Amino acid sequence: MKGFHSTVSRRDFMKSLSLIGAGLGAAAAVSPAFHDLDEATSSIPAVHPWPWWVKETDYDVTSVEIDWSKITRWDSRHILQCSWQGSKELDAWVDLRDGAGTAARLIKERDDRKLTGLKSGDPWYDIRNYALSAGRWKATVSNADYFLGTKVTTPAERGVPNWTGTPEEASMMLKVAATMYGASDVAIIELDSNTSKNMIFSYEFRDGKPYVFEDVDLAYETGEADVNGRPAKDGKRVIPNKAKWVIQYSFDESEEWLGRFGEEGGMRYQTGQHAQPCIQRFIKSLGYQAIGPMNYTNNMSENIGMAILGGSSELGRNNLAISPRFGAVQGQCSSIITDLPLAPTKPIDAGIHRFCYTCLKCAENCPGGALSRNGEGPSGALIKEPTWEGVAPSHRWTGRTAFEAKTPNVFRQQAGINETAFYKHWWYSVPDCYPGIYDQCGSFGCCVSCPFSGGSKSGVHMLVKAAASTTSLLNPLFRSLDDTFYGKEGRIRRTPEQLNAFWEGKVPLYRFGTDSTL
Repeated sequence: MKGFHSTVSRRDFMKSLSLIGAGLGAAAAVSPAFHDLDEATSSIPAVHPWPWWVKETDYDVTSVEIDWSKITRWDSRHILQCSWQGSKELDAWVDLRDGAGTAARLIKERDDRKLTGLKSGDPWYDIRNYALSAGRWKATVSNADYFLGTKVTTPAERGVPNWTGTPEEASMMLKVAATMYGASDVAIIELDSNTSKNMIFSYEFRDGKPYVFEDVDLAYETGEADVNGRPAKDGKRVIPNKAKWVIQYSFDESEEWLGRFGEEGGMRYQTGQHAQPCIQRFIKSLGYQAIGPMNYTNNMSENIGMAILGGSSELGRNNLAISPRFGAVQGQCSSIITDLPLAPTKPIDAGIHRFCYTCLKCAENCPGGALSRNGEGPSGALIKEPTWEGVAPSHRWTGRTAFEAKTPNVFRQQAGINETAFYKHWWYSVPDCYPGIYDQCGSFGCCVSCPFSGGSKSGVHMLVKAAASTTSLLNPLFRSLDDTFYGKEGRIRRTPEQLNAFWEGKVPLYRFGTDSTL
């Protein structure tokens, strides 16, 4: 990584104090009236109008240490969500570490806890919580529609030219549209063959088809279609090399949901299932391609990495994206690739990644010991420093071929390869996080316990964030103050009064970027 200095101009500093423009009088207080999308996009100065203490950097000077020479396109068939390969690999890894049958036992113990809690009237396992979680699903279109998007009426079919504008105008226009469809933030990344292009997965986890870049005009798909839950017999998904821009978008979560249920929480997938085809249809209706993952989730690209490259977030100790605006409840991220020329947004340094070096609150609170414990579970020692090594099959991992030799009975579409991580990160052991223990932390206890979550624009929190972005000397004090005001578990709710308050309408349910402190 290159060394660098980030400077803040006097003008930016004065803007942070809201002094510039104060002489505009009453006109400054009047909300603008937009007559069309062009007026809306031209009225906003930047996709990310950060406060002065958030510094923009570049791909080679991100707050997380990256070695682009090590990057390879990762095979998403190894992730937990791949029911026919990745999840079975994780079970086998747990059984190798802790003894045969351990993975099945942990899942049974989790299910027994949930059933016992439900029958005993424990508000942590309230039937209403299960109903709310169940209600999120199935609000989606056919899987077959996601890669290329559904059919729309194009400008050519209307007898008019494609929409045109500057890359800056196009980026802001897409942020406006994505926000209208439910996204809380947007980042723009240009695909570079030496860096970001390698963050597009090599294989799709739903059906095992490869993602292939070719010198063609239009994206296309071959082979067996609309397959889910097993590998396709043949085929590929082709992305044109001329489609060089990624729209990475995210959905902030309500920490009041994530922090108080013994059931998988959050609206990120439901919202994303609605937003992805909407964004694709918007782009296609302008006359451009909009290429998405085969089925909405975190597949097709390394979306946490895209969020970091595009400057909406920094990498946290829990291996998730932490935003200066939304904290660790940034929620699900997803990406769409397009040939509409866009202006990339830059990575940021707001002191968040640096704060994680000394905080450890998420790791201390993880009931499964999934964070910063060298893949050894709750008994492992907490490790403060990040590493280049991955752990377990769901990461780039130098132990993959040895692991596959020890687990020949696990089905694999093809043999895996050993890989070294291309960025420094803290240990994150997926098998110790999900599916065995998520009910004990509200499914994202690491996020709601994070000091960067909650009260993001209150005066005190803004001062703390500004200080943390400038120096790390006060970070231990800020962690201590967070424990004092929010408790050792942060914003996780445990008492019956706290848990019942949700269903009694006594807590604010802010989503989609609304800030409870304003």
